[in-house]
Amino acid sequence: MDVERLMKDLTVEQLQHIQGNLQTEMEGKKEELREMVGRRYRDVLEASSEVRNVRELAEKLAEAVSSARTTQSVVEPRPMSREQQASVQRFIALHRLIAMIGEPEGDALSDAFALTLAELLHKQLATEPLTTSMHSVVSGLTGRVIRTRRQLLTDLEDEIGELSEPDWVANQLTALALLQGTDYERLLDLYLEGRKNFIANLITESSSLLNVVNELKKTLIVVEQLFVQGELFRIIQAAGCPSYRPDLIDALIGDEAFSFGRMLTSEAEKVTRQLRESKASSLLPQKINVKCSEWIGRVCSFAREPVVSICDFYEKASDIIEFLHALSGILRTGIISHDLCELEKRLISQLKSINLEPSPLFEKTSKKFDALIGVGISPSLEGCISSFYAGVQSARDSCAKYEQVEMDSQPERVREALATELFAVVER
Repeated sequence: MDVERLMKDLTVEQLQHIQGNLQTEMEGKKEELREMVGRRYRDVLEASSEVRNVRELAEKLAEAVSSARTTQSVVEPRPMSREQQASVQRFIALHRLIAMIGEPEGDALSDAFALTLAELLHKQLATEPLTTSMHSVVSGLTGRVIRTRRQLLTDLEDEIGELSEPDWVANQLTALALLQGTDYERLLDLYLEGRKNFIANLITESSSLLNVVNELKKTLIVVEQLFVQGELFRIIQAAGCPSYRPDLIDALIGDEAFSFGRMLTSEAEKVTRQLRESKASSLLPQKINVKCSEWIGRVCSFAREPVVSICDFYEKASDIIEFLHALSGILRTGIISHDLCELEKRLISQLKSINLEPSPLFEKTSKKFDALIGVGISPSLEGCISSFYAGVQSARDSCAKYEQVEMDSQPERVREALATELFAVVER
């Protein structure tokens, strides 16, 4: 601010007015400064009081820790009785068994064995005198055990249809026999129903008919090996041996950290006893054949529409034989005769228009000697007959491919049908 210039340019009244404004503004700034200093002073007082409180708490904590170090506990734990120790071991084993159900390294039989063993331990704990805390936990596990059984049964029944290897199917069916009882007819029905649903899903997903036929063949092989030949009966008997235990159960028994191997060994024998005491007998082959025939009929009803559409689309057996390998009797439904009829029609139409005259004996444009000239056969006739013969060979190759599938009990009937139709064509 230029004071000399203001003195020259402004009047006395204006200068007095400016001076008054400056004094008012200065008083306001002083008041704000006093309020700020007061607030900071109060903050300092509050901080000092908090520091004092923290120091007092730290002193009390140090005294408590010091007294705790010098204080010795005079309460001696009461030794548990043998029954109480057994209850604690069952309690720990129950938790371990429920936790291992569904682990990736386990299989269906291991899960079923662990669940059955856990159910036995849970029943024993429910009838034993336990502490209040253990009794409440055991009571709360009742619902979990029931849900685990229901979920495991659902998973086993859903997964059985996806299995086509005899070993895996036998493992799954043995697990179901352990959980639901050894009823071989029911086990066969469960497997066939699961496979039917699996194949129906394949057809719905527009899978190749060759895959569908392959699954049919795998299913029948499993049924023959496990039920007709009695391998499932022998496997369930082996699982009922008193010394049998899955690998996961053996690993749990051998865990020295919990020391309940002897108790679990005796309980595992009770689990296998359920399979040993079963009075169920294996199914008769006649009954198995009836069930398989009915099952094939139901499965084929699902595949009827795509098979008909494909047969209508293709005209030759050689075109559809690549993915209809295992459909029994598919080549006896008129496809072979259809091919031969087409060959016959083409041959007759060609014979009406071909030149039957042989080629001239001496032809200037010929570069080499033609063997047909000496025989006196028309080249057009020879080409027509060769084309017909190639078609017959193609039909014969299709029959040979069908016989290699080995699904039909009498595959030679297709070859006989081909010979009969070919003989009729030659006669006509």
